Amino acid sequence: MLCYHAIRQSLKGDSADQKAYSVSPENFAMQMKTLADNGYTAVTPDQLKDFYLHNKPLPKKPIAITFDDGRKDQYTLAAPEMEKYGFKGVFYIMTVSLGKKNYMSRDDVKALADKGHIIGLHTWDHQMVTKYRDSEDWEKQITKPRKMLEELTQRPVTSFAYPYGVWNLAATDSLKNRGFTTAFIFYGKQDPSRPMFTLERINGPDIKNMEKFLKRIGG
Repeated sequence: MLCYHAIRQSLKGDSADQKAYSVSPENFAMQMKTLADNGYTAVTPDQLKDFYLHNKPLPKKPIAITFDDGRKDQYTLAAPEMEKYGFKGVFYIMTVSLGKKNYMSRDDVKALADKGHIIGLHTWDHQMVTKYRDSEDWEKQITKPRKMLEELTQRPVTSFAYPYGVWNLAATDSLKNRGFTTAFIFYGKQDPSRPMFTLERINGPDIKNMEKFLKRIGG
Protein backbone atom coordinates (compact mmCIF):
# COMPACT_ATOMS: atom_id res chain seq x y z
CA MET A 1 0.00 0.00 0.00
CA LEU A 2 1.32 3.41 -0.96
CA CYS A 3 1.25 6.61 1.07
CA TYR A 4 1.90 10.00 -0.50
CA HIS A 5 2.16 13.39 1.12
CA ALA A 6 3.32 16.28 -1.10
CA ILE A 7 3.14 16.10 -4.89
CA ARG A 8 5.68 18.80 -5.64
CA GLN A 9 9.19 19.43 -6.84
CA SER A 10 11.76 19.34 -4.05
CA LEU A 11 13.33 22.75 -3.49
CA LYS A 12 16.89 23.65 -2.64
CA GLY A 13 16.05 24.83 0.86
CA ASP A 14 13.85 21.85 1.77
CA SER A 15 14.46 20.00 5.01
CA ALA A 16 15.26 16.29 4.98
CA ASP A 17 11.65 15.51 5.90
CA GLN A 18 10.27 17.73 3.13
CA LYS A 19 12.44 15.95 0.60
CA ALA A 20 11.54 12.51 1.96
CA TYR A 21 7.81 13.16 1.74
CA SER A 22 7.70 14.93 -1.62
CA VAL A 23 7.20 13.27 -5.00
CA SER A 24 7.53 15.31 -8.18
CA PRO A 25 4.40 15.59 -10.33
CA GLU A 26 6.28 13.94 -13.20
CA ASN A 27 7.34 10.94 -11.13
CA PHE A 28 3.87 10.57 -9.64
CA ALA A 29 2.35 10.56 -13.12
CA MET A 30 4.79 7.88 -14.29
CA GLN A 31 4.06 5.79 -11.21
CA MET A 32 0.30 5.86 -11.80
CA LYS A 33 0.77 4.92 -15.45
CA THR A 34 3.13 2.12 -14.45
CA LEU A 35 0.59 0.72 -12.00
CA ALA A 36 -2.09 0.76 -14.69
CA ASP A 37 0.19 -0.73 -17.35
CA ASN A 38 1.17 -3.55 -15.00
CA GLY A 39 -2.37 -4.57 -14.11
CA TYR A 40 -2.71 -3.07 -10.63
CA THR A 41 -6.15 -2.23 -9.25
CA ALA A 42 -6.66 0.49 -6.68
CA VAL A 43 -8.62 -0.87 -3.73
CA THR A 44 -10.55 0.86 -0.97
CA PRO A 45 -10.43 0.36 2.79
CA ASP A 46 -13.85 -1.30 2.62
CA GLN A 47 -12.50 -3.88 0.16
CA LEU A 48 -9.67 -4.63 2.58
CA LYS A 49 -12.18 -4.90 5.42
CA ASP A 50 -14.29 -7.37 3.43
CA PHE A 51 -11.16 -9.40 2.68
CA TYR A 52 -10.22 -9.73 6.35
CA LEU A 53 -13.73 -10.09 7.77
CA HIS A 54 -15.53 -12.05 5.08
CA ASN A 55 -12.73 -13.60 3.04
CA LYS A 56 -13.97 -11.73 -0.01
CA PRO A 57 -11.27 -11.95 -2.69
CA LEU A 58 -9.28 -8.92 -3.74
CA PRO A 59 -8.25 -8.18 -7.34
CA LYS A 60 -5.13 -9.98 -8.61
CA LYS A 61 -2.84 -6.97 -8.03
CA PRO A 62 -4.50 -4.85 -5.36
CA ILE A 63 -2.95 -1.62 -4.14
CA ALA A 64 -4.32 1.13 -1.91
CA ILE A 65 -3.18 4.58 -3.03
CA THR A 66 -3.41 6.77 0.04
CA PHE A 67 -2.62 10.39 0.88
CA ASP A 68 -2.06 12.02 4.24
CA ASP A 69 -2.67 15.57 5.52
CA GLY A 70 -5.00 16.96 2.82
CA ARG A 71 -2.58 19.02 0.76
CA LYS A 72 -3.93 21.02 -2.19
CA ASP A 73 -1.60 19.32 -4.66
CA GLN A 74 -3.24 16.00 -3.88
CA TYR A 75 -6.45 17.48 -5.27
CA THR A 76 -5.07 19.48 -8.19
CA LEU A 77 -2.33 17.06 -9.35
CA ALA A 78 -2.69 13.58 -7.86
CA ALA A 79 -6.42 13.00 -8.25
CA PRO A 80 -6.56 13.91 -11.97
CA GLU A 81 -3.63 11.57 -12.70
CA MET A 82 -5.32 8.68 -10.91
CA GLU A 83 -8.61 9.36 -12.63
CA LYS A 84 -6.96 8.82 -16.03
CA TYR A 85 -6.72 5.13 -15.11
CA GLY A 86 -9.89 4.74 -13.08
CA PHE A 87 -7.99 4.68 -9.78
CA LYS A 88 -9.71 5.82 -6.62
CA GLY A 89 -7.51 7.26 -3.88
CA VAL A 90 -7.94 7.37 -0.12
CA PHE A 91 -7.43 10.87 1.26
CA TYR A 92 -6.78 11.18 4.98
CA ILE A 93 -7.69 14.70 6.00
CA MET A 94 -6.21 16.71 8.86
CA THR A 95 -9.15 19.04 9.40
CA VAL A 96 -7.33 21.92 11.12
CA SER A 97 -5.72 22.75 7.76
CA LEU A 98 -8.85 22.85 5.62
CA GLY A 99 -8.91 26.07 3.61
CA LYS A 100 -5.41 27.12 4.61
CA LYS A 101 -2.63 27.92 2.15
CA ASN A 102 -1.38 24.81 0.28
CA TYR A 103 -4.20 22.68 1.72
CA MET A 104 -7.55 21.56 0.36
CA SER A 105 -10.71 23.55 0.86
CA ARG A 106 -13.94 22.02 2.05
CA ASP A 107 -15.22 22.17 -1.52
CA ASP A 108 -12.16 20.21 -2.68
CA VAL A 109 -12.82 17.43 -0.17
CA LYS A 110 -16.48 17.24 -1.15
CA ALA A 111 -15.53 17.12 -4.85
CA LEU A 112 -13.18 14.19 -4.23
CA ALA A 113 -15.90 12.28 -2.40
CA ASP A 114 -18.42 13.06 -5.14
CA LYS A 115 -16.02 11.55 -7.71
CA GLY A 116 -15.81 8.31 -5.75
CA HIS A 117 -12.56 8.83 -3.89
CA ILE A 118 -12.54 7.85 -0.23
CA ILE A 119 -12.25 10.44 2.53
CA GLY A 120 -10.66 9.26 5.76
CA LEU A 121 -9.62 10.98 8.96
CA HIS A 122 -6.10 12.00 9.97
CA THR A 123 -7.14 13.74 13.23
CA TRP A 124 -7.77 17.42 13.84
CA ASP A 125 -4.16 18.64 14.09
CA HIS A 126 -1.90 15.60 13.71
CA GLN A 127 -1.44 14.67 17.36
CA MET A 128 -0.30 11.10 18.00
CA VAL A 129 -3.09 8.87 19.27
CA THR A 130 -0.73 7.46 21.90
CA LYS A 131 -0.66 10.86 23.60
CA TYR A 132 -4.40 11.23 24.13
CA ARG A 133 -4.99 11.46 27.86
CA ASP A 134 -8.76 11.28 28.20
CA SER A 135 -12.10 11.34 26.40
CA GLU A 136 -11.76 15.07 25.74
CA ASP A 137 -8.69 14.44 23.60
CA TRP A 138 -10.53 11.78 21.62
CA GLU A 139 -13.48 14.13 21.19
CA LYS A 140 -11.24 16.93 19.90
CA GLN A 141 -8.98 14.86 17.67
CA ILE A 142 -11.36 12.18 16.41
CA THR A 143 -15.07 12.61 17.08
CA LYS A 144 -15.56 16.27 16.11
CA PRO A 145 -13.40 16.30 12.96
CA ARG A 146 -14.93 13.03 11.82
CA LYS A 147 -18.43 14.45 12.22
CA MET A 148 -17.41 17.52 10.24
CA LEU A 149 -16.08 15.41 7.36
CA GLU A 150 -19.21 13.26 7.34
CA GLU A 151 -21.44 16.32 7.21
CA LEU A 152 -19.29 17.80 4.47
CA THR A 153 -19.21 14.71 2.24
CA GLN A 154 -22.57 13.22 3.24
CA ARG A 155 -20.79 9.89 3.55
CA PRO A 156 -19.59 7.82 6.52
CA VAL A 157 -15.94 8.23 7.50
CA THR A 158 -14.76 4.83 8.72
CA SER A 159 -11.06 4.74 7.85
CA PHE A 160 -8.22 6.36 9.79
CA ALA A 161 -4.52 7.03 9.31
CA TYR A 162 -2.35 7.35 12.43
CA PRO A 163 -0.33 10.57 12.58
CA TYR A 164 3.35 9.68 12.14
CA GLY A 165 2.17 6.06 11.85
CA VAL A 166 2.34 5.76 15.65
CA TRP A 167 -0.22 3.51 17.33
CA ASN A 168 -0.80 1.13 20.21
CA LEU A 169 -3.36 -1.56 20.99
CA ALA A 170 -5.42 0.76 23.18
CA ALA A 171 -5.79 3.16 20.25
CA THR A 172 -6.88 0.40 17.88
CA ASP A 173 -9.57 -0.64 20.33
CA SER A 174 -10.72 2.94 20.83
CA LEU A 175 -11.04 3.45 17.09
CA LYS A 176 -13.01 0.23 16.70
CA ASN A 177 -15.33 1.19 19.55
CA ARG A 178 -15.99 4.49 17.77
CA GLY A 179 -17.11 2.76 14.60
CA PHE A 180 -13.97 2.87 12.50
CA THR A 181 -13.37 -0.27 10.46
CA THR A 182 -9.81 0.23 9.15
CA ALA A 183 -6.69 2.14 10.14
CA PHE A 184 -3.34 2.53 8.40
CA ILE A 185 0.09 2.61 9.97
CA PHE A 186 3.25 3.89 8.26
CA TYR A 187 6.09 1.47 7.99
CA GLY A 188 6.24 -1.21 10.68
CA LYS A 189 4.47 -4.56 10.65
CA GLN A 190 0.81 -5.43 10.69
CA ASP A 191 -0.37 -6.79 14.02
CA PRO A 192 -2.07 -10.18 13.45
CA SER A 193 -4.40 -9.55 16.38
CA ARG A 194 -5.61 -6.26 14.87
CA PRO A 195 -5.05 -6.68 11.11
CA MET A 196 -7.63 -4.17 9.95
CA PHE A 197 -6.32 -1.50 12.33
CA THR A 198 -2.64 -1.93 11.48
CA LEU A 199 -2.72 -1.97 7.69
CA GLU A 200 0.78 -1.37 6.36
CA ARG A 201 1.87 1.40 4.01
CA ILE A 202 5.15 2.49 2.48
CA ASN A 203 6.17 6.00 1.56
CA GLY A 204 5.60 6.79 -2.11
CA PRO A 205 9.15 7.10 -3.46
CA ASP A 206 10.30 10.06 -5.52
CA ILE A 207 11.99 7.94 -8.17
CA LYS A 208 11.66 7.92 -11.96
CA ASN A 209 13.08 4.44 -12.51
CA MET A 210 9.92 2.41 -12.83
CA GLU A 211 11.69 -0.92 -12.42
CA LYS A 212 12.84 0.26 -9.01
CA PHE A 213 9.35 1.54 -8.27
CA LEU A 214 7.77 -1.83 -9.05
CA LYS A 215 10.39 -3.59 -6.97
CA ARG A 216 9.69 -1.22 -4.10
CA ILE A 217 6.02 -2.14 -4.05
CA GLY A 218 6.69 -5.82 -4.55
CA GLY A 219 5.66 -5.93 -8.19
